[in-house]
Amino acid sequence: MNIQCIRIIVVACCIGYSVAAYAITFVPPIEEPDYGYCFIQNYVDVSSVHGGQDYYDHCRSYERHKGTDFRVSYAAMKEGVDVLAAADGKVLRTRDGMGDAYVQDGRYNVHGRECGNGVVIDHGGGWQTQYCHLKKGTVRVASGDEVKAGSVLGEIGLSGKTGFVHVHFQVTYDGKIVCPFSGKRLGRITKGVIGELQGAEVKSSLWQNDSCEILQYVPSQLLKVDYSTELPQSAREILQRSEAADTVQAGGVPLVFSAVTAMLQKGDVLILSLKTRSGRLVAEKTIHITSYTAQRFDYIGRKDSAMFAHTALEGSVELRRGNAQVFVHKSRVAVQ
Repeated sequence: MNIQCIRIIVVACCIGYSVAAYAITFVPPIEEPDYGYCFIQNYVDVSSVHGGQDYYDHCRSYERHKGTDFRVSYAAMKEGVDVLAAADGKVLRTRDGMGDAYVQDGRYNVHGRECGNGVVIDHGGGWQTQYCHLKKGTVRVASGDEVKAGSVLGEIGLSGKTGFVHVHFQVTYDGKIVCPFSGKRLGRITKGVIGELQGAEVKSSLWQNDSCEILQYVPSQLLKVDYSTELPQSAREILQRSEAADTVQAGGVPLVFSAVTAMLQKGDVLILSLKTRSGRLVAEKTIHITSYTAQRFDYIGRKDSAMFAHTALEGSVELRRGNAQVFVHKSRVAVQ
């Protein structure tokens, strides 16, 4: 029961043409995986006041966030998702050797190395790009190497200070953060802090092809559903599990249906339900979202799975926004 985001796109489609005559333009910094989800989780914080604001004037950022986070599934990371140079240039520095783990697990000390395994490229004319959180042992370039747009730098991972699988892509011009979607320049970075927004000449997208699907502003996402006989303790626990089971073994253990969602908006209503094949309600939960939520996990179920032995159950996850249905996903599991 894999939740798939099917896209038939190759890197070449995103190198087609330039939307404006700037000193530099970029191709997307990742190659889309063959399966699973692939979208932008966070954007550059373009607000000079408290709180995060993306270039669409929405909440898809957080305070002082300096890059664009391209997110893929844990399963895709395990298979390997290439991180690509966004433009021609020379590699300034790299880091490799840091382990892959969710920062919440506290397995590694990342102080001073929050980027994790990464690459910095100098594109000339004051432009630089940085690529963070690459998978251990995958960095393919070294300081001084010349790269072309689309060259493989390494693979997406979980190294450094990160709570989800992604590559953090960061653009600077003369030491100032630039939002690649708007061209807006922010203040100079000083000891990890971004200064106030600056008036800038560049006020349009720096992407070579804005229509490339990976660059589109996507709505709220259902990342994964899962059936198990144990209560999940975190979203990352669910995301690291293999594909949702088609069957569960009944016995004196719970029956749990769980879901991980992302980018929910204030006022959204999330509904989880579990029913028998005949439509009898087994469990249900309705959650009213009170603020923007980057990621959350929820679950429902029954304490004793034995009462459902030799039956099939249907789990449903629905997100509603006002009178509109954002998504609904239904799946089935056989209880044996």
